[in-house]
Amino acid sequence: MNSPYNRFFKFSLKEKTKFFLQLFGCLLLIVGSISIFIIWINPQLSFICMFLFFFSLSIIAPFIDVPSMVKSGKITYHSLFFLAEKENKGVIKVHGGTLFDYYFVFQKNMKGQERTKLVIYEYLKGLKNLIESQNQDIIIEGTSYIINERTAKKLGLKKVQTNSSQLIILIFNYFNLAMSISLVKRKLHLPNLSNLNTYQGEVSAIKSKEVFIDKMISRLDANN
Repeated sequence: MNSPYNRFFKFSLKEKTKFFLQLFGCLLLIVGSISIFIIWINPQLSFICMFLFFFSLSIIAPFIDVPSMVKSGKITYHSLFFLAEKENKGVIKVHGGTLFDYYFVFQKNMKGQERTKLVIYEYLKGLKNLIESQNQDIIIEGTSYIINERTAKKLGLKKVQTNSSQLIILIFNYFNLAMSISLVKRKLHLPNLSNLNTYQGEVSAIKSKEVFIDKMISRLDANN
């Protein structure tokens, strides 16, 4: 498989500053224009502008949060699209790629199927990289609406109850998630949060499935 990379982390300070200025400039232009139009139609609908503002913030949040948390050491990349928080009370929470990652990694000419394969490949590679550096009894935890229980078991994971706070965060970031998946598939995709599940597994259990994980990685690598 080709070796893509996140272009943002190759940027100079000047290039990063320019990107953020353009990002906030576009945000202000779009939100401002729509808000003026809404108020012009009916001033009583001005409350919609507030929702529009918070919606916009949820879209650009990963572009700010991810680089800052990486810099502070709060999260670590174990592959292009697989991030992990610091271990806390024997649990490491993992996260998939964000809109920030997809925007700076995908090449414009990549088809939806190619992007999807790359995402799965990087998830598996990231999971493998993570468990190789952890103690056997550490628990890996992640929440996803894509992975079903059958696939999770093949990876050494089991379904557990989703934390209510995590669910609220995902609901708030629904449009961000929708844009992320749509960017992967290169077509509009609205995720079904009723399929949302949280999975856990000890490192030892995941390592017992390494043969399966390695086969999947090799298969995806060979197809690209």
